[in-house]
Amino acid sequence: MDKRLHELDALRGLAALSVLFSHLFLVLPLVWGTAHPRGHPWYLQMFMFSPLRIFWAGHEAVMFFFVLSGFVLALPFFGTKPAVPYPLYLAKRILRIYSPYIVAALVAMGLREVLYKGDVGGVSGWFNQSWKVSATPEAIGQHLLMIGSFNNSEFNPVLWSLVHEMRISIVFPLIALGLVRHQKIVVALPILFTTIYWLAGSLNFRGIMSFDHDYFATLHYSGFFILGSLLAKYRKGLVRVLSAASRSGKLALLSAAVLAYTNPFWFPYIDVPGPGWINALFAKRWFHEWITAGGVAVFMLLAIMPGVISRVLRARPLVFLGAISYSLYLFHAVILKALVTLAAEEFPLGIVLLCVVPVALVAAAASWRWIEVPSIRLGKSISAWWYRHFPETRTMRSDKLP
Repeated sequence: MDKRLHELDALRGLAALSVLFSHLFLVLPLVWGTAHPRGHPWYLQMFMFSPLRIFWAGHEAVMFFFVLSGFVLALPFFGTKPAVPYPLYLAKRILRIYSPYIVAALVAMGLREVLYKGDVGGVSGWFNQSWKVSATPEAIGQHLLMIGSFNNSEFNPVLWSLVHEMRISIVFPLIALGLVRHQKIVVALPILFTTIYWLAGSLNFRGIMSFDHDYFATLHYSGFFILGSLLAKYRKGLVRVLSAASRSGKLALLSAAVLAYTNPFWFPYIDVPGPGWINALFAKRWFHEWITAGGVAVFMLLAIMPGVISRVLRARPLVFLGAISYSLYLFHAVILKALVTLAAEEFPLGIVLLCVVPVALVAAAASWRWIEVPSIRLGKSISAWWYRHFPETRTMRSDKLP
């Protein structure tokens, strides 16, 4: 069985931190209101529309989470670990995702009912667009069910990704088994899924047909899980190839990955001569998401490759940040909303935003200790019960599953 890849935990922690920074900056009216670099000072352009955006690229971090989930979930299907029977897999996955999710959702709805008194002055429209709807029984029920189509960003703006994560997790064993047995077909699915997603959005936009676009987005994002699965399957060979590269070659690859990861913030603003459809492509989120995913793949491979990057990422503070990253992702926006609602009109906004960081880290550590760890332990207890009653499944390989 492979050792745990703490480097990837650390990368996940840094990605979660970048989501926190992204939301902090989006509270500022200037940042939220700046949609194009033209006409703004050079320092603002560098801050918002360059590869420096890597430090607060929130949506791109979610693409990393999707690719990483595919990587981690796929490992048992490629002989590195014993296969987990589907009922046991599903129970553990639900415990891992759902328990912290529902606490974060209920806390957000509770704080909304206690604190919300209308829009806050001096902040961006992004900040004020949430908490406008009361936590009705219908809203609570929709959040409890989790995987339905509902306004999953009204109380906590990060919950949208968890809905996709859970939906894809439910069917992921089928994807992984497909990669084991029919890889050529499954590798083509991301192209098909993204095409369907693009087509559904285009038809909706033109008013030709009406679709529930959220489910098509799940199809699109499942492609990132497939990418992560392929990285898991071929990681050893890919790492060997990268390890043989020169130092300058590795540096060039890292630079290219940074450019790819941050492409939505600089690529669309390059004037490219040619047919109009080329520039129209730059406006498609899915196009930029796939380029970002390419950068994510390189980051992950460089992280698990022996060397300086791996040693830095295995530092204890970064590994701990990775451990609490899920809770940090879930709770930081709720804390941000609550603190700004309470204090932004009494204290300077910059001071309030600075306070969000330590409070969010402490809350994440508490959630990890008191919600995540017990959920993980419960999953292990369920595993122990399962294997006591069904010992024949303990050593079953994934390629031998019916």
